[in-house]
Amino acid sequence: MARFVSAASAARTRRQHTLDGVTYWRTDYFNTAGESPQAFIVEKSPGDVSRPHFHRENEFQVFVRGDGQFGRHAVQAYAVHYSGAYTGYGPIVPGERGLAYFTLRDRHDAGAFYLPESMPQMRRVPKTFRLSEQLPGDPVQLAALDAVQAVSVFAPEPDGLASVLLRIPAGARASAPPPQGSGGQFLVVLGGALLHDAEELGVLSCIAVAADDPPVALTACDAGAEVLVLQFPRRAPWQDQAPDAPELPTGSERAGQP
Repeated sequence: MARFVSAASAARTRRQHTLDGVTYWRTDYFNTAGESPQAFIVEKSPGDVSRPHFHRENEFQVFVRGDGQFGRHAVQAYAVHYSGAYTGYGPIVPGERGLAYFTLRDRHDAGAFYLPESMPQMRRVPKTFRLSEQLPGDPVQLAALDAVQAVSVFAPEPDGLASVLLRIPAGARASAPPPQGSGGQFLVVLGGALLHDAEELGVLSCIAVAADDPPVALTACDAGAEVLVLQFPRRAPWQDQAPDAPELPTGSERAGQP
């Protein structure tokens, strides 16, 4: 069953942390130690740079406030990033306004492997990197909508990887794409608000959807709703092998560059 967490509820978990010598704020949505999935917001100030690194799990990131550099790319709200397991990316360099971003993973991840010192732990497996342009968003246009719109962020790929922005008129209902055949989904409210069980889910509320869940039914509040759907690919067989298992003989696949 899909799980819903409002931004207001998650805000109570906001805490300061230090990692790799960098201090930042983190707000947890789905992040119980050792359990899946994971979703949290990281807030960084100017000068708080995340060095290049990789993770062992698939990951989406959504830049939600501020601006900065992501590798060679300038980013600001609401750009979307996806990196597959063992795909290096970064550095993440906050701009003068700082930078905040959602981190969302289909499986629990134990932590970052920083580069170049962690190259011995980097498995030779297919690499996938995606980075969107800034997504359109206009409250006036949203309030004036008379039909549901679907704006493609990442076109669906054979392994299930996809992302779409749903723009839902005030009081209207829509259905998120079915998650079957994927690795599960997260839905993030980027504009307006949704109504769920008499609770208003405002901007930066989050919904976790398993691959065997039915499509999530969405009802927009009076201001309409913009809902970003982040769909993970199906897990490759090598992802459930031990990290020291034999590497794949195939080369890597990459679209775009970190």
